[in-house]
Formats: sequence, C-alpha cells, structure tokens
Amino acid sequence: MHLNPPRIGKRHLIAYPHLFLSYSRANIQVMQTIRSQLQYEGFETWSDERLEPGTPEWHTAIETAIEKSGGFIVLMTPDAKASTWVNREIECALKYYKRIFQVLVDGDEDSAVPPKLGNVQRVDLRTDIHSGTRSLGNAIRKYLYSQTPTAAEAMK
Repeated sequence: MHLNPPRIGKRHLIAYPHLFLSYSRANIQVMQTIRSQLQYEGFETWSDERLEPGTPEWHTAIETAIEKSGGFIVLMTPDAKASTWVNREIECALKYYKRIFQVLVDGDEDSAVPPKLGNVQRVDLRTDIHSGTRSLGNAIRKYLYSQTPTAAEAMK
C-alpha cells in the first residue's frame, strides 16, 4: 500500500517535520537518490549539503537540525560505519530520542551496521532502491502519523 499524504495541487495538507539524513560523503550519490525518492514521497529532508561552505559553528547547525527533525535516517555502509561524523550524528539522535530509521545501502550487518544499532529493524535497499524507499516512506509516515496530535488533543 502506498500512503501519500493528501494534497491540494502540489501542496501537502499534512506538514511533516524534516527528516535528517546521515551518510558518509563517500555515499553522496546514493544519498541524493534516496533524498529525491523521499521528497517524491512527500517528505522534507535535511542533509549537511545544505550548509554553505564556511558556515560558522556547522556542528551546531547539524545538532539543531537533528533536534528539530521528525526522524533520523542513517544510510548504512562500511564507509558510514567507519565515519566519525556519522557516529556523532547517531549519538546526537539518541540524545534527542529521535526515531532512527536504518537503511542498509551497501555491505552487510557486520561491515555496515554500528554495534549500537545492531538490534534495530532496518530497510534493505541493496537490491531495489525504489521499492525499498517506498517501504521506508510508509514506515516513516506511519511513525509520524502516530506522533501527530488529534484535533481534540491539539485544542487542550
């Protein structure tokens, strides 16, 4: 089942908070593909690509983006597992109690999955990136719907 949010023209009637994308720079092309697919699914995404070169306190900008995100997507590859910054971003997501959506892009559980995330369900995009991204979008949407207050709750 494909659950796109309701729209009027190109405008979504449900505003999701952005999703933070954590990835190794070595995997920038696959990140861009996944980001495009998620945007097609109706999600706003945030990645460090948005930071202007020379941004002062860029690490603070990354932490703020994680804190304000609706969820944290980590693209798991051997390069990402070895990345100091991907691991720092994971720690920050845990610090802010963000839902972490793991996406296995390359490698296997031993070579690509950090031990602290070993027992969490993940989406496998190694064989079919497009249907896997749709499954990821549905899982994110289901999570975000569960976090959205009803009209009665919002009026309290």
